[in-house]
Amino acid sequence: MVSVSVIVPVYNAEKTLERCLDAFINQTYSDFEVICVNDGSKDNSWQMLERYAQKDSRIKIYNQANHGPAYSRNFAISKSCGKYLMFCDSDDWYEPNMIEEMVKTIEEQNVDIVMCNADIVDLANGEIQTKKDLAYYKGITVGKKRVTPSFASVINAMLWNKIFKKELIDKYNITYPIKYEHDDQTFIYKYLAVAKTYFGIDINLYHYYYGNENSIMGQLFTNKNNGREFDFIYTFDDLFQFLKNINNRKYQLKMEENFTFKFNYFTDIMSLSKQIEAYKIIRNYLLESKNITNHNKFIKFIRKNDDYICYMNFKANIKPSINIWREIFSIVNIKNHKIIKILGFKISLKRKNYKDYNPDNEKTQIYIAYHKPTMLLKNDICTPIQAGRDVMLTSNPSNLTEEEKRWMLENTIGDNTGGSISELNEYFNEHTAIYWMWKNYNKIGNPRYIGFAHYRTIFMLHSYPQYESNY
Repeated sequence: MVSVSVIVPVYNAEKTLERCLDAFINQTYSDFEVICVNDGSKDNSWQMLERYAQKDSRIKIYNQANHGPAYSRNFAISKSCGKYLMFCDSDDWYEPNMIEEMVKTIEEQNVDIVMCNADIVDLANGEIQTKKDLAYYKGITVGKKRVTPSFASVINAMLWNKIFKKELIDKYNITYPIKYEHDDQTFIYKYLAVAKTYFGIDINLYHYYYGNENSIMGQLFTNKNNGREFDFIYTFDDLFQFLKNINNRKYQLKMEENFTFKFNYFTDIMSLSKQIEAYKIIRNYLLESKNITNHNKFIKFIRKNDDYICYMNFKANIKPSINIWREIFSIVNIKNHKIIKILGFKISLKRKNYKDYNPDNEKTQIYIAYHKPTMLLKNDICTPIQAGRDVMLTSNPSNLTEEEKRWMLENTIGDNTGGSISELNEYFNEHTAIYWMWKNYNKIGNPRYIGFAHYRTIFMLHSYPQYESNY
């Protein structure tokens, strides 16, 4: 038995495999094995693996027909004999002290999982990106934490920056769902359902190649993933079955919230026909599997309605009367004047506190609502806002720690003047934040253009080359 088993699925990796394996040979820690599974590569990957296995006995190699990374990882776990498990992608590599630091931390801190930070190398330009640029892939929470359902739902779902206890994986038979994308996320969610403690170290120990057009996220925004858009539904069903078997209801309810978010996120980037197909799959497959409960409005609505268009109206909370009221009364800012419409009559008033109008200096502001710490979107245009301060400091629906509350107070603007104008105010602050912006319009500088977004909003930038640079 060795201390650590590192699992590396390999597929057509001849260009990067040598660097990956050299990093293992040069580790400062020696008590480990590397299990490489060649998944039907069509290049020289298998020959390279044979050469390295002869060079270092710690490198164990297996050859199989192409089954995908999930099958390869399940197979490698069955062959592993380490006390701990780690993972590495064949186009990435470890820092020389990564295994040593991860083992030392999990043993000294006596926790069930440890997560480190990483350098993210963008394939588009070869530069190491900053935490602000690619916070999703880093997303490190530093220090020791109890693994609650809320905490588990925000840990990034990367395999390569973590170390796991093999005894937990064996005890609960934690496996990857085979032949679906998002299998790594499902594995981590399963593990966190049985883990009790976490520790994060803010040290860059892993080098991750970001921007690979064959990656999961890369394919989601292209036509190369045709037919795999709905894999997230099947992998969540696999997760729900696991949670049902271990009888972890609180964790399941939180994961069902995550599923609601994932459904809305992925369908937003699909065509309408694909959205309707996804909706039907949930009704015909997920609900029929009886692995999902009936705890929230999303699930209840799907159970009762087979029309996706109805769901879009439900999600957007569309009210036909809004357009009628807009015709009766509205206020619009036009340059240095405010246009008020009352019963069809228009009144033009000069805007208060409006400095000399200069069309070349028009100000645009986007206010981004937060209800918990995450990637900070803050610059001359983007302003973080948390208007429902009383909710955060008193009822605390997001279960923020004192440290997280301080982060919110220090990094976001806002006060309690937004009021509790929504019945969902204790759970979401979007309605309150919009109301706060309207009431404090002069305080925020009377911008010509104003926008509002939630912190999970995706801004399409240069990372997706199929879009223009100014998208």
